[in-house]
Order: sequence, then structure tokens, then C-alpha cells
Amino acid sequence: MTVLNQSHIIGHRGARAEAPENTLGGFRFLRDLGINKAELDIHHSADHKLMVMHDDNTLRTTGVAGEIGKTPSTDQKNLMQLQILKNHGHK
Repeated sequence: MTVLNQSHIIGHRGARAEAPENTLGGFRFLRDLGINKAELDIHHSADHKLMVMHDDNTLRTTGVAGEIGKTPSTDQKNLMQLQILKNHGHK
């Protein structure tokens, strides 16, 4: 039986309170804190691009309902950019 002798801190979806979840900014924030592991979820878009998104739809993170697997990546990126700007002071 293997016994872990140290704790492991893993960032879940980046540092959501400090940056939009699942973004490079969130993962960089974790790195700057000394956290060197992160968990993320990956889905395929309608045009077969990999999308880093926790949910299988865009409603919670963008305010617009859309199923990840049925939405082209360019539409998802546009929705996410608008929501990032809205939530982080660029209204």
C-alpha cells in the first residue's frame, strides 16, 4: 500500500475568484501561488475543436444557452470573450 507523505494542492478550473475559470490567466495565477497542478475539462465543439469548459453547455459561463458539442468554436469563443469583458469591469 502506498502512503502519501505530502499534500498535493490541485487547482480546480484555475483560480476562479481571481480570473475567469479555465483561462490561462487563472492557471497562471495558480502557478504564481506555487500550485503546479490543475484540473480542467475538455469538450469537442461542433467543428471538432477542443474547448476547455467545465460544463457541457455555455449557459452558466456566458448567459447564453448553447450546447458545446453543437456550437462552432468561433461562436463559443465570442460568447466567452463578451462574458469576460462584462464580468471583469470592461462594460
